[in-house]
Amino acid sequence: MPSYSSTRCLSSRWGKVGLCSAAISLLWFLAYARGSSSWSFRASINDEALPPGPPFEFPPLREDLQAQELNHPSFEEIWTFERALPQHFQPNRLTEMHPRPRYLFVRDVDMGSGWNNVMQELLLHSHLAELSNRSMVFHLFTPRDHPPFPDILPSGERHQLKIPLNALISGPTVGGPLHRDASDNVVRRAVSEEYFDAVCPHGERVELYYNDIMHAFGMDDEREGDERMMRWVKKLREHESRCLVVTGGSVFPWWFTGGWKILSIWPEYSTGPTLKEFAWSPLVTQAIHDHYHLLTPHTHWPSAISIPSYLKSTSSPPAKRSFNAFSPLRADAPPIPGLLAIHVRRGDYEGHCRFLVDVNSTYTTFDKFGTPGVRVPPEAGVGYAGDPGYGPEAGFIESSIPPGYKYPALPDYLSTPQGMSAKDAALAHCWPSIREMVQRVREVRQGALEGAWGLSRRQTLRTIYVSTNGDAGWVSELAQALRRDGWERVTTTLDLVAGGGLSREALAVSQVVDQGIMGAAESFIGVGFSSMTGNVVQVRLGGGREPGTIHFW
Repeated sequence: MPSYSSTRCLSSRWGKVGLCSAAISLLWFLAYARGSSSWSFRASINDEALPPGPPFEFPPLREDLQAQELNHPSFEEIWTFERALPQHFQPNRLTEMHPRPRYLFVRDVDMGSGWNNVMQELLLHSHLAELSNRSMVFHLFTPRDHPPFPDILPSGERHQLKIPLNALISGPTVGGPLHRDASDNVVRRAVSEEYFDAVCPHGERVELYYNDIMHAFGMDDEREGDERMMRWVKKLREHESRCLVVTGGSVFPWWFTGGWKILSIWPEYSTGPTLKEFAWSPLVTQAIHDHYHLLTPHTHWPSAISIPSYLKSTSSPPAKRSFNAFSPLRADAPPIPGLLAIHVRRGDYEGHCRFLVDVNSTYTTFDKFGTPGVRVPPEAGVGYAGDPGYGPEAGFIESSIPPGYKYPALPDYLSTPQGMSAKDAALAHCWPSIREMVQRVREVRQGALEGAWGLSRRQTLRTIYVSTNGDAGWVSELAQALRRDGWERVTTTLDLVAGGGLSREALAVSQVVDQGIMGAAESFIGVGFSSMTGNVVQVRLGGGREPGTIHFW
């Protein structure tokens, strides 16, 4: 990774970040260092939207010679962008006049898992930090399984690719504003681990060991997610330390997010800034922009294709390979007309499907919302009695669920058709054949045309995008079968990845490019057991997509 000065200019989209460090320092001085004379200047800018100090002076980024040897993308612009976030300010005696930021760092997120398990945890921890009036600390992502680039050096040593989270997602979880107009308090925004290490030295940190806290709460994984969230919120709000570090495990580990108790978090979570302001990285926006013609019906005049404004470059003239040339792809952006996106897992997923079937697994996270009879816990709107025998922290805690709340009703669930065993049905839901997939997309296309599943308007689905990790021969067979069934255009992951149109940075995060497309499609079919599908589902619902646009095999 090349070395460069931390005062380099970088245009940005978030709350006046697009200034050189020196310029921001001058604005900060004018706004805060002149006493009463500063009030006229501050009247035109929300006080809380300004950083309470000049930009933090990071040391130059270190050159990563081993990454260069492996030809890894450097993500230089994105590392620089993260460092330039306004909440990364230089603490000094003048900043003491303002409320000091309070941080939450959940250190032991399961980074050994795939991206989508990590994403689930990050979003929930972001929501926890927001409710706790703390600034979340985010870290980088290291793809340990199925790395997108070779990571074995000639010596045999493994040197893993390091990806900044802003290459994957945007929004409050990775330092974006909590409000769309960026009027929120800057000191409440998430900060990078690098900045946290600088402003919260080890001597000022307080570690909360996960198992100890859960024991003090008298809680296990059989208690409601809403109760878990609210007890942690109370604990973190009332703790005096500025620099809190949760160790020994994730507050929301994968085995809990995969269970039924996670659902009760949804009412509060779905209306909070973590999901409402969620967006995919600008790398995703650019990739969809550059391949938009592959997501629309065939035309003799490609130049006549009208690309939505939210996918267009924000720079003039367009800086084709600049991270800041495109805006993040918001979850609430209008859908791509006529597009059905489907998620098809292949490769080693067959063995995983058989394992899930053998252990009677259910759909993951919020994919369960279609299950008949699922409803909020009886404590909704009231609270949880707890078990005071464990101590004062295990007593009554209020619920965050509004009285009378009903979960969104997805049209599909882990059903068992007549004449099939439960295991055979579950395997068909998890590992459908080409014939079964062609039939299913036909059903969804027809239902969308008829306005089924409570859709507010009918959809004319004409093009299909296949997100898959299948091999080229199998993907070609599936695409041909779909074309024979009347789809005007069929595009797959391989068309994007092998087509040469993605930058090396976008290739490194091609999985989230697929997720961005699946989130932006008018309708979507996914694998209910898959965390990748689960994240698309929660982002679609959080962004306001109708439940009737979400389906499973």
